[in-house]
Amino acid sequence: MKKTILISLSSIVVAAMFTGCASTQPRRIETGGLESITTMGLDMTDFMDAAQRMTRELLVHPSIAQFSARNNGRQPRLDVGAIRNTTRERINIEQVSERVTEELLNSGQVTLVAHDAASVQANKRDAFLSDTKLNDAAQADFYLEGTIMEQIARGGGMQERTYTFQMRLNDRSRSQVWKRSVDISKMGKDTRRRGNTSAF
Repeated sequence: MKKTILISLSSIVVAAMFTGCASTQPRRIETGGLESITTMGLDMTDFMDAAQRMTRELLVHPSIAQFSARNNGRQPRLDVGAIRNTTRERINIEQVSERVTEELLNSGQVTLVAHDAASVQANKRDAFLSDTKLNDAAQADFYLEGTIMEQIARGGGMQERTYTFQMRLNDRSRSQVWKRSVDISKMGKDTRRRGNTSAF
């Protein structure tokens, strides 16, 4: 009798374990954490990593870090321009731009030029009221732009994709004063499928 009870309990425990493993109920995970799904394309973890690494290096560059000391305590004004996607992935560029501007803004070291509709209209109104052709308030000290590139290597039934996030900082004279590239490489089975798309 005891043996039968033990076998029954063991069966219940094993069944419960398999049921738990097969559960498809959604659960919360850390964004960009170890449990995040990694694809051969670009994902949120890649955007977060590239944005943090590039902007943190930009903020310690002398052109930014020493600007205030050279300009009576005034913070440098940055205009974050376009980020071009030259890969075959369909990437939501706003995801990249927002991560970059978020890192810059929250650093407290720079002032970003606003491009929302209300700010644009306010600048136009101020320029009209002051009877000036160019509104000095909208001028930036630096212009930040970027490119996302892709390179693919294949061999032995595997493929390796390297995505390069590149950012460039230009001053008012359009001279390049800073440049940084961050490479993110991924390896997986070579499916030989063309036109794979990213979820972002």
